[in-house]
Amino acid sequence: VKEEMLLEALTTRKTVTVGERLIVPYKLAEANTVRDSMAKSLYSALFDWIVFRTNHALLNNKDLEDNSKILSIGVLDIFGFEDYENNSFEQFCINFANERLQHYFNQHIFKLEQVED
Repeated sequence: VKEEMLLEALTTRKTVTVGERLIVPYKLAEANTVRDSMAKSLYSALFDWIVFRTNHALLNNKDLEDNSKILSIGVLDIFGFEDYENNSFEQFCINFANERLQHYFNQHIFKLEQVED
């Protein structure tokens, strides 16, 4: 992406009136919203690409046979958020995020408890 095109896309909007094309600059709050929306879209597309590539890497022709073992990634979920026989990579990412949130919560609560003692 050319820098000029990205800058224009993030800071202005184009509108068409009767036979006239206008380029209107965004207000700061609008530009921030556009920036955040673009970042979320890019992150979502990247996440989907990573999930697709990981699932594709784990799949092989033997997995398509009835009596074969399927390649998988195993992760110990010590807090027990989910207990599926087979987890998808997406579920793994959700569980990992939950684990990190639980860890943060525990650290925060334990620090508050130490302050009160």
